[in-house]
Amino acid sequence: MESSDVQNNDEDRISKLPDDMLLAILEKVSIRTVIRTSILSTRWRHLPLLLSRLYLKADDFMPQNSTTVADYKSVHEAMEALIKLMSSLLASPKRESSIRTLSLRVGLITTLLLDIGKLVCKATDSGKLKNLELEIPTIKHSQFSNEKDMHEHAQSLMFFFDSSPRLFGCLTKLFLFNASFTEPDMQRLLLSCEQLQNLILHDCDTGFLSVLKMDLPNSKLSALELCACSFERVQLICLPKLVKLVCKHWESHTFPVSFNFVPCLDEVRLICTATSHHARFKITELLGETTNVQALTLNFHGEKIWIASEGKKLQNSFKTLRKLFLHGIYVEFDLLWTLVLLESAPSVQIFGIKIWNHICGKDTQRREICSERTIGSWSTTKLGGSTSFLQLKRLEFGGFKQVKEHLDLIRVVIKRAPNLETLLLEDKKYCQKCEAVTNSICSSKTSMFQKNEEDIMAKQFGADDVNRPIQIIFQPLQC
Repeated sequence: MESSDVQNNDEDRISKLPDDMLLAILEKVSIRTVIRTSILSTRWRHLPLLLSRLYLKADDFMPQNSTTVADYKSVHEAMEALIKLMSSLLASPKRESSIRTLSLRVGLITTLLLDIGKLVCKATDSGKLKNLELEIPTIKHSQFSNEKDMHEHAQSLMFFFDSSPRLFGCLTKLFLFNASFTEPDMQRLLLSCEQLQNLILHDCDTGFLSVLKMDLPNSKLSALELCACSFERVQLICLPKLVKLVCKHWESHTFPVSFNFVPCLDEVRLICTATSHHARFKITELLGETTNVQALTLNFHGEKIWIASEGKKLQNSFKTLRKLFLHGIYVEFDLLWTLVLLESAPSVQIFGIKIWNHICGKDTQRREICSERTIGSWSTTKLGGSTSFLQLKRLEFGGFKQVKEHLDLIRVVIKRAPNLETLLLEDKKYCQKCEAVTNSICSSKTSMFQKNEEDIMAKQFGADDVNRPIQIIFQPLQC
């Protein structure tokens, strides 16, 4: 049988699959692939109108040679093409099933956003659309925007909001970029998005180093992410269903979030490259009276450790923790200080460390504005008298190398964790910027692990270190 016959038979077998399996395939590919497939095959032609989840991006209609900082004309044309596709998918008389979730990533062009608003509201009113996720990046990137631009972006967003209140009323996820709102406008936005479950603010604020109060007793918000926002403080006064908080790259001198009534808060992720104006703060003051946090991630991005040493005072704040991750620890730092945190969290079952060994951070402008790399008082903190971490079952070590500091930490944890079942050793993380610095494709993509790594590690941890079965998993760099 010729190869072409084999290929045709394979295609026929796929086409004979039931609709629900074909739809599961289509939901994992881009909308452009979906449309091409439906055009080329009569068997697949009706499937786009049966999809229960759609992810439509204006980016998919941008010219292939467009830059990351797109020009207005290209975005405008891409948005027009997107609107045409939306009309065929949402307003088609042949559509019988409803769309469970529509995810849209669209540019901030007010006139075209109004057209999108009309299509979405009509589909919602007719019952063809249940939930909406909306992402609105600005055409002008934050790197090239000034304060005036950010105010204009916020005004454009509020005009769209006021023109399409029903659209915002059915939003379940909202992702906004590069906008400086007035305090009343921000409150109006938050109060009116009654179905909102996920809110992401990137480079947004209500004025530089302003205070944002979120007192939303009827809110359904379960996930909040603040990235590079210029708030001095965000006061989470009342968010009864908030489960996850992520805060990245804050401008305030101390950590800019405080908790009041957040009874469901389960996961907190704090990520920051500390600069000279960042002061160390106490984790106990951050977590306050929260009692349900079970997963905590602190990522220092290879700079100073921006939390203060508190000793046993941490025990009350860490008593509910089940997962503790300390990421972005500068490669030249001592690691035994991390055990002070682990000793304060006796119920932790998963403990993860990731080493920051990027060379791309050296001799750059970012390095100049960052404070001196230091772990501060942690370096002199003595370990407590605890003999074991009774609940610890898994240790994850990212950026692992066979050096004394790394091996010593693993040995100490193994000895103090009688219930430890798994040791995951991850290779360094691949970084395109590091590759550019080295000017060598091979050097930064080469795995730190040797072919006989398991044998080497077995010798490193002999019977004195491991007297029970522990699964050691090696996760090499994927080139």
